Amino acid sequence: MKVLNFDGEALSSVKSIKEVVKLVSDNEPKIVVFSSVAGVKEHLEQVSFHLFNREPEKAHDVITKLEFYFTELLNNLLDDEAIRKEAIDYMLDRFNSIWKFIRGRFTAAEEREVVAQGTLISTALFGFYLREHHVPNVMLPATDFMQLTLNREPEKDFMKEKLGGMLRAYPDNKLFITQNNLCMNAYGEVDCWHSEIYPAALIAEAINADELQIWSDYPLDISNKAVRYATRNLSFDEAEELSFYEKHIPSADDLAPVSSAQIPVRLLNINSPEHADILISGQSDTESVKAVASKDSVMFLKLESTNVLRSGLFLSKVFDVLAKYKASVCLVSTSATDVSLAMERSKVLSSIIRELTRYTLVRVEDRMSIVSIIGNMRWQCSDFADHVLGALKGIPVRMISYGGSNHNLSFIVRTTDKSRAIQLLNL
Repeated sequence: MKVLNFDGEALSSVKSIKEVVKLVSDNEPKIVVFSSVAGVKEHLEQVSFHLFNREPEKAHDVITKLEFYFTELLNNLLDDEAIRKEAIDYMLDRFNSIWKFIRGRFTAAEEREVVAQGTLISTALFGFYLREHHVPNVMLPATDFMQLTLNREPEKDFMKEKLGGMLRAYPDNKLFITQNNLCMNAYGEVDCWHSEIYPAALIAEAINADELQIWSDYPLDISNKAVRYATRNLSFDEAEELSFYEKHIPSADDLAPVSSAQIPVRLLNINSPEHADILISGQSDTESVKAVASKDSVMFLKLESTNVLRSGLFLSKVFDVLAKYKASVCLVSTSATDVSLAMERSKVLSSIIRELTRYTLVRVEDRMSIVSIIGNMRWQCSDFADHVLGALKGIPVRMISYGGSNHNLSFIVRTTDKSRAIQLLNL
């Protein structure tokens, strides 16, 4: 059985819903996981904001607009009058769960309940469309099997047992639908995950899925400006390195459940499912480069100790200052008395420099870029480093970071030299 996770764009129009139905109607056993229709969560958060601030009239306007939006979507989506009426009645019933908070007490628990209605309506309308077209399916409410502990950790044993029992209750059914951002907390209240991929990964782990598929409308074409791929097969460690550069690559935290269970992950595009995808798995090729990634708008800081502090205290003080201002540091290279680092542009840079100048001489260079080579590159493979450094002959390299990971060699160049550097690496 596979787990297919779709983002909010998948249910945002009649056309996209029909495309998703084509993707899931192949009679292969699967659990399809949805979030709310794109934009709906944000509107429901607006409703909650107005209710918190005791602005019922403003909340009323947003709720009414959402009701009209879903009514129009259902009218355009469903042709069968009886099913359409049932779907609209269900939708209005969900909105009644929101209307009841207009004049009453409103807390964080009620806010989560309001936001949850968007996902419940979105998954239900997909189920109604499947029913109209005689595609057998079963709805599995996520709140029935997703539970959190007091520490807000998933109850994995409960989830595995409960979800397994729900699936066994429908031995002849191939298609199951559930929500990817709803759960129950330790107090028996509806709660929401802060990630849409992590819950799908938990589901895949719980059923020991053959594969987790993550569908989005993000283009996976080879000509992407931030990353140039040499191959479409990545290990989990390599994907973790790439997630810093590519927003469509899930983070290591999101993929932790499937990574530990060695369940492969496939990234696909809803608009072009037949085109190249990206496979993330526990398999890793021997000494090979998988991609070259880059990041612009980087500041390079060169910190030279003024010997006010001993070397150990000097390094400690530098990192204390960076932590104080929550600086987003990308790369670091150190010696006993000097520190070189690359960081993202920050509004607090002047404050950071002002504090650091008490202990260091600070030099700042703007308009720099990071170029990273991602792959399986153990340090014992000396030919790899020779090839990279030889290829960059003629390119002024400001800093090199190598050895912190077996899957990443990064260097800093002027942004004007970035494109040429990538071309010279011959990927």
